[in-house]
Amino acid sequence: MLSVDYRLSSGPPLERENPFPTAVIDSIAAYKYLVCEVGFLPQNIIITGESAGGNIALALIRYVNESHLSHLPPPGGFIGSSPSTDMSYSRAEPGSSHSLNSESDIFNVPRGTHPLTAGKFHIGAYIGEIKPEETKYNRYLSPTSKFVIPPNADEGTKLFSGFPRSYIIGGGAELRIDDIVALAEMMKDDGVDVTTDFPPDAVHAYPVFRWHEPERTESFTKSAAWLDGREATATVVG
Repeated sequence: MLSVDYRLSSGPPLERENPFPTAVIDSIAAYKYLVCEVGFLPQNIIITGESAGGNIALALIRYVNESHLSHLPPPGGFIGSSPSTDMSYSRAEPGSSHSLNSESDIFNVPRGTHPLTAGKFHIGAYIGEIKPEETKYNRYLSPTSKFVIPPNADEGTKLFSGFPRSYIIGGGAELRIDDIVALAEMMKDDGVDVTTDFPPDAVHAYPVFRWHEPERTESFTKSAAWLDGREATATVVG
């Protein structure tokens, strides 16, 4: 396993540092290191990311996929655990998971508070000088936005064409589950081999919480089976 220590973003009222695409560039450098220096075959590399890291992982794969660099082919797979996929929160409407799950998720977002208001600091720190309105159209920042523009849209290019087989994890009780479900559906529509794991009572990034059983261990078991290219046979009880 290679854990990428990408540079973190900050913004007002703190000093602005390392906005997009800094973290993506660092991740591309790490991927290039594995392929070009260590010598791993790209098809044997699984890119993973959780929460904000899932957004960066998707951006890494998109860059490699769309750049068509002969020395840097796309990876063999992607695992996204509660990936952040829409910085514009285009689905944050009454009746959406952003509203219905405001009290069941681990985030302290008061009911009725718009996610853009609650996330003003971290989103602003990451996008830097990019105008917030532009995030809804940017496929690197908001790949599941309802307004996202695919590359070469006039030529009918699909947004996730060429993406590797993917395993998408999300909690049914988390704020962003609508966006995560949209990611899986959009990828499937574009011909990507997608496996999903959406336990109904799980919160955001639940696999990191040791107390979140049985969902945590069940997801580890199923994702490990997916990595091996087989169906999960183990069942966790209690």
